[in-house]
Amino acid sequence: MINITANLINKDVYIATHSPELLNMVNINFDNLYIFNDPQYKGPKRINFKKAAKSLPSAINIEILYSNSKTYYDEEKLKNNILEIHKKEFMSALFSTKVYIVEGINDQLFLKKVLNKAGKQFEQYSIFPCYGKPHYFPFIEIFKDLGIDVVLLFDEDKTSDETNNKINTELQKKKYYMFTEFLEKEIGYNGDKGDLPNFLDYLTNYNDYKKYFSIVKD
Repeated sequence: MINITANLINKDVYIATHSPELLNMVNINFDNLYIFNDPQYKGPKRINFKKAAKSLPSAINIEILYSNSKTYYDEEKLKNNILEIHKKEFMSALFSTKVYIVEGINDQLFLKKVLNKAGKQFEQYSIFPCYGKPHYFPFIEIFKDLGIDVVLLFDEDKTSDETNNKINTELQKKKYYMFTEFLEKEIGYNGDKGDLPNFLDYLTNYNDYKKYFSIVKD
């Protein structure tokens, strides 16, 4: 409707919204996206994609990364990845005061349980799955640049992998929690990682969430 209206009147149409759902419904041109999230109102903010695309730490060789991971360090491809893969969660994160960046769906489900058990379920947070540990850095840069508090959750993974160790070292310079080896092993889940119904059953019966409350403390 908004795009149709703009075409009919042949003029630009500007939208002011508190709704990430509305942003998910429209075609986004990031060049025209302004964010007002400062309670002291110091003016609108823009997403600095150029800076985000250059956020890979120098200790990590981009040529070692998988081809898909490399796209997160190209300005235009990063924008495209957000719109095609991360749009819903990304738009929601822009309206949050705190963003928890996780690797995938199991981490997301586990963290939701921790937040609920800690009584934090009504706070203004978002959980942002970036679908790969090498993808953390541009999103850390984007959210922190917008003044959003960022907390990282990630697996230790193989310590025999030099690139993985370098990524872990860099991520540990931020506010983080690293699961020993990987989440499922740390909490004692021995089933198939991809079996979500079984994993959810395990989380329902898991009773040691309190040890993870430090992750979601203020």
